[in-house]
Amino acid sequence: MPGRPLKRRVESAVKTMELVDYIAKGGTVKGLAEELGCSRSFLSRMLNSQFAAEMDEGRRLHADALAEECLTIVDGLPEHEDLTSAQVQRAKERVSVRKWMASMNNPDRFAPKKDNVTININELHLGAMKKMKTIEHE
Repeated sequence: MPGRPLKRRVESAVKTMELVDYIAKGGTVKGLAEELGCSRSFLSRMLNSQFAAEMDEGRRLHADALAEECLTIVDGLPEHEDLTSAQVQRAKERVSVRKWMASMNNPDRFAPKKDNVTININELHLGAMKKMKTIEHE
């Protein structure tokens, strides 16, 4: 890999840093790319291919931190004596963004669960036919 000095330098820097802690504390790929002097897309491809496990762990930890921040934001509202509706709306939006980020970073834990509905057309058809048959006999 003698012809890839940027790749070697970035790999070396990422290997020596605490990547899980960096992501868990809210560090972004864009911010890290700026620190390392490379493009965001280059770093993103490298991290998601060579350091996927560390990225996933950091994202899961960051999702937990975001959930805790939501509680802090909401619990802090009653402490304001002159609370305005604008402040409540701002807090609501801050919580909403953090909830969204948490669901993206750890969907198994924080994404809304979807109910699976199974419809059997044959049973519906048979049920309708039975109803028609009972109506005919009456």
